[in-house]
Amino acid sequence: MLSKAYDHCVIVYTQEEWEKVAAQLASQPSNIAANRRLNRLTFAGSYPSQLDRSGRVLIPPQLRQYAGLGEDIVLVGAGQTFEIWDRAAWQHERSTLDEQAAEIAEAGASAQRTSAAGGDGS
Repeated sequence: MLSKAYDHCVIVYTQEEWEKVAAQLASQPSNIAANRRLNRLTFAGSYPSQLDRSGRVLIPPQLRQYAGLGEDIVLVGAGQTFEIWDRAAWQHERSTLDEQAAEIAEAGASAQRTSAAGGDGS
């Protein structure tokens, strides 16, 4: 499954991972506007995909435009998924990641501690 990622790239899910994401989103209360908006953002920007005989994936024009994909792209591993970036956009993102590495790591660790503590930060 191909979908819009939140950072102006294309995210690629296996069918199994997509089903997990879809189930997680579906389990959120629909009476909360932010949940409905996230569902729209995720599902309306998603496209099923299959490999062609040469092992290639056709990226729909809507996703190519969203991610600004040109001739040169980069595949970036992202845990259970991977992302497709325009090369110039990825170089900029990579530079930003390198510059902010310590802050990103600290924020991630802080979020994990908060989650492990039951969300109350204790």
